[in-house]
Amino acid sequence: MKTITLIIFLFCSQIIFGCDCQFNGGFLKTSYYSKNIIHTSVIDHLQIFDDFDKVYYDNGIKLKVIESIKGQIKTDTISIYWSYLSTCSPSIDQFQIGTNWLFAIDLNENIQNYLKPCIIDYVKVADNHCIGTIIPNDFCDPHFQDSIHYDTLKNMIDDIEMYLMPKQDCEREDVFLWVTDMPKFKLGEIGMDSIIYFGLNLETVEFKESEFLYVEYIIEENGHLSNISLANYFMPEIATQYFEKIKKLLILNQNQWIPGKHFNKTKRVKMIDNINLTRIKNKYEG
Repeated sequence: MKTITLIIFLFCSQIIFGCDCQFNGGFLKTSYYSKNIIHTSVIDHLQIFDDFDKVYYDNGIKLKVIESIKGQIKTDTISIYWSYLSTCSPSIDQFQIGTNWLFAIDLNENIQNYLKPCIIDYVKVADNHCIGTIIPNDFCDPHFQDSIHYDTLKNMIDDIEMYLMPKQDCEREDVFLWVTDMPKFKLGEIGMDSIIYFGLNLETVEFKESEFLYVEYIIEENGHLSNISLANYFMPEIATQYFEKIKKLLILNQNQWIPGKHFNKTKRVKMIDNINLTRIKNKYEG
């Protein structure tokens, strides 16, 4: 019975929870941050639950390495898996046996390699062309696709700074959603969690479920915050109760931000922060 419940949960998780990714640009951006870019051919599907009534579930792909464009690779084959922990991971079904793909990933010989959620880390290769979202000409359209000759894309990766443009906000041209060096909070995630936990006195609060709110704000070129607002109203009661307090905490600690830069040029960057109050409370009390 436990096995059946687990399978149903994994199969339906995308339908139940959906995917809440912010569009993060194209394959070229992922290539900039990845240790490895490899041209591969799918030679097999890796499967799980093969003892359950002879039903097979694709969980990964086995790849033959055709060419390493960036980084070193010691083997002729690699395996990449779908992450069941994320509802935003791409489907394995699209990687049909015999098809060719470019992957921009961080290969690790000691652990399993996974397709990452919320980024575009692969494009299809067919007829000497790479097909997929490579350099979106409109960042407000996540479905835009390019078709670029394979050799042209390789040359672009070699001279990536010329093509890698900052991602603009769809509403304000002088504000960016992504730059090569995103803003950083000097105290890190632990520091921000501590500010939220003690600033909101979460030790005195009991949460019945996962309670969170999305807050967006612009980090100016001097590191100060502006345009702090709620990004959505998934939980209106939580938003009403905590937003103004969180806003004050953010302003109070705005001197802890390092501004964002695009190839060493400081830019205004909009951040969208998922502040999960339940996670923060459990982290300190769990």
